[in-house]
Amino acid sequence: MPEPASASADLGRLAIRRDDDDARAGGPFPKLAAAVAALALLGAGGWAAWTNLLKPLPSVRVFRVPATASGPKTLDASGYLVPQRRAEVATKVAGVIAKVFVEEGDSVTEQQPLAQLADDAEQAQKKEAEVAVREAKALQVSAWKGREEAVAQVEWARKAVEEAEAACPGAAKAVEEAVARRDEARKDWERKKNLFESKDIGEGERDAAEAAWKAAEARHGQAESNLTAAEARVRQAKANVFAAEAAVATATASAEAADARTEAAEARLRQAEIRVEEMTIRSPIAGRVTARKVHPGEAASPAGIVTGTRGGALFTVADFSTLEAEVDVNESRLSELREGQPARVAVDAVPSKRYRGELRQIVPTADRQRAVVKVRVRLLDADASLMPEMALRVSFLQDGAAPVESAAVLIPREAVVRSGGATAVWIVADGKASRRDVELGAEKDGKVEVKRGISGGDAVVTGNDVPLAEGMKVKVEEK
Repeated sequence: MPEPASASADLGRLAIRRDDDDARAGGPFPKLAAAVAALALLGAGGWAAWTNLLKPLPSVRVFRVPATASGPKTLDASGYLVPQRRAEVATKVAGVIAKVFVEEGDSVTEQQPLAQLADDAEQAQKKEAEVAVREAKALQVSAWKGREEAVAQVEWARKAVEEAEAACPGAAKAVEEAVARRDEARKDWERKKNLFESKDIGEGERDAAEAAWKAAEARHGQAESNLTAAEARVRQAKANVFAAEAAVATATASAEAADARTEAAEARLRQAEIRVEEMTIRSPIAGRVTARKVHPGEAASPAGIVTGTRGGALFTVADFSTLEAEVDVNESRLSELREGQPARVAVDAVPSKRYRGELRQIVPTADRQRAVVKVRVRLLDADASLMPEMALRVSFLQDGAAPVESAAVLIPREAVVRSGGATAVWIVADGKASRRDVELGAEKDGKVEVKRGISGGDAVVTGNDVPLAEGMKVKVEEK
């Protein structure tokens, strides 16, 4: 039985129309683009995973450089030249740099001026202190001269006492003699008085005896007066001595006070001189200037440069005669070394020479992070070619009598990479490739002599199938 027409129409309205959906969505292309993008991301992730995790490392063939030290060798170590006597020179006081006297590379002596701070105020204070010292010394001289005069007065007063005391015995004796003559004259007058009364002598003789007695009495009084005056002079002279001694004490106190004032003035002068001296920055050691971090016009302080961004010392002075090789040795191999052990030192900057060395010190502490111990090697034949911080390699030897001039090694000729006139090799260390410049010597039988750049134990790349890059991880196949 045929369906009604209305039912067919309703079913037609309920049908899904794909063409309409595609038109509303802008067609099939957006969906295709999204799918392509998803595939691209998946491919990139897969490539990254392949590159980092699944892709095998490129293999390189290497030649292990044999040890070439002249004489039995215990181990090699790398390090730098370090002066054992070096001074980081800073200013003691803050100020503005007025002059700089040296440049990097200049040789200086101990206490040689390196720079000068502006010191106008300090110079003025010094001159003021010098004037104060001169005035204090003038007063000091005057005070001590016054004391000398007071001491002289004491001596004069003591001499006057001696003279006065010397006069007293004579005055006392004169009194005694005057008393005796007075008493004798009185007795004579009394006798003659009696004789006059008995009419045995005349009045004139009696009067003469009386006059003699009165004259003797007067002389006695004068003698006593002279004695009293002499004793008074002694007392006055002693009083003068006391006063003179007091004057000496006062003059001494004044002189000592003048001394104290002079000392204080001289101390202020010394302080002013020290401040002036501190305005000159001097080298504490003899050596060469390896760093100059200051320029005129900059404000400097004991902490470093104030006006700039730099800090620390203003100059670095190193004593090149104390240059030593400082190398780090793995603590597991420390037992192979001993103080006084001979060594050969190869300095990268001086490829034509190998220096004789001697292990001077094994620093008694280890670096816990790197598991190494610092070792210092004294250079026995250092020359003017050496400078601080030059890179070097030290080969510790067992036989100090072995020759040390030759340190060349032989590597396959195909290991050498030549580019633009430069020669280099690729070294593999810790699974990574590293390019190293080398200096070559003679070639013979497929091998080439390397004078500088590599040493015993290095793994030199002799062949590979892919270009190498610095730090590239590789797989080693030793030849």
